Amino acid sequence: MLIKNGTVVTSQIVEKADIWIEGERIRAIEPNLHQHVNASPPIIDATDMLIFPGGVDPHTHMDLSQGDDADPHCYQTGTRAAAYGGTTTIIAHLPFEQQKNPLQYQVDRHRRLAHSEALVDYGFHGVVDHVDSNIIADLKTFPRQGITSVKFYMTYPVHLSDTSILPLLEHAKHLGILLCAHCENDAMIAYTEQKFKRRHRLQPRYQAALCPSICEAEAVYRLCSMARLVDDVPLYLVHISSRSGLNAWREARRGAPIVLETCPQYLTLDDDLYQTKNSNEPINEQALRYSACPPLRTLRDRDTLWQAIRCGEIATVATDHCPISFQEKRKGLYDVTRCPHGLPGIAARLPLLYTYGVIQRGMPLCRLVDLWSTNAAHCFGMYPTKGTIKKGCDADLVLFDPNQHWKMTADQLHEDLDYTPYEGITCIGKPIMTILRGSIIVDHATCVAKPGYGQYIHRGPSDFSRLNTGLYS
Repeated sequence: MLIKNGTVVTSQIVEKADIWIEGERIRAIEPNLHQHVNASPPIIDATDMLIFPGGVDPHTHMDLSQGDDADPHCYQTGTRAAAYGGTTTIIAHLPFEQQKNPLQYQVDRHRRLAHSEALVDYGFHGVVDHVDSNIIADLKTFPRQGITSVKFYMTYPVHLSDTSILPLLEHAKHLGILLCAHCENDAMIAYTEQKFKRRHRLQPRYQAALCPSICEAEAVYRLCSMARLVDDVPLYLVHISSRSGLNAWREARRGAPIVLETCPQYLTLDDDLYQTKNSNEPINEQALRYSACPPLRTLRDRDTLWQAIRCGEIATVATDHCPISFQEKRKGLYDVTRCPHGLPGIAARLPLLYTYGVIQRGMPLCRLVDLWSTNAAHCFGMYPTKGTIKKGCDADLVLFDPNQHWKMTADQLHEDLDYTPYEGITCIGKPIMTILRGSIIVDHATCVAKPGYGQYIHRGPSDFSRLNTGLYS
């Protein structure tokens, strides 16, 4: 395959060039290459297009069920939407195992599901809800399987106590496993919920106040302090949502290798959507459409996150894609604590980053690529096979039309859900073609990949030293 006349964008360069693909790999990137190719391969004309590396989304949930209740098609629907959005590699967070089976049980079950259904390449994060000798024994096998990251929670019924987190930090550092943490103080959230319950204020419109940003800040500061105590063990903090959380990281980190992720919802939406009626729905139904954990924050928080991106403090923007329908969310219409929290968005990430980052805030295209693909590939042991455009890497590419103006709808995002939190948002720029390992998987709004085309990624250790950060003007 030859792609000609496009503008190639990586984390380092923006240049007019042609891309020559043989098999699954990129073999050459040169200006005017199409004038010198003797063979007659399929030729794609990318005139006026930006060519980005295929997206790496390091925070997705393909299946939120527990036990053996998984949707057998969850990887097909989720990764098809990813492909439409230009994402060619995902890392899925495994759900908890209610039956207390070994950690390996969920890994094996999801590898079977993804093997037959996934349309894009995939890896997994392990998940830990307690720490004992059996858990540690399972963790020791993970790096050999290419699973080099594990998630734990500091809230929810499955959260770890400090006395469990500290030995987990020690073992993770010894094993070369990157710990990913959901940072919110469980006791503070429970206290706030009880206080609001007494006042009969558990409706969806109150969800931002039910889970205030100080809960995030306290957990971030506490975990960063523990990480420093345990020989500066590396950490990856998921979905940082607030100014308070950022400030806690700045104060407690003190140079330790602790990487921050945020999500498109915290960069594009705000908590006014919980209180200000902007549709024909009752306010509580409207608020349900934006139920997430952490919840949406203030405009000031949103602006602070963009400033942190500008300064290089936030390394990745992942989706935390949760395939929860609005019908399911209606369980929380009168008590939002009963609502399954989480937002879909795996197909929306690139247009939102381009519109709100590049167009509205002047973010360089190279920084977009950092947030979209390259830094995640470094963090999770996939670079340079994934996350860039260079000779020898996988031919994972997205052709992006920067001039297309369009409104997001649930149908256009292909997420197989009855809503999107980004409904009606006007975007500039849209993925037109997605290529995975040299094969077109989405072509002008048509998905042509077959279920099972995606491959399991055997990931190596994290490499924080090569994250592309620093102030941009």
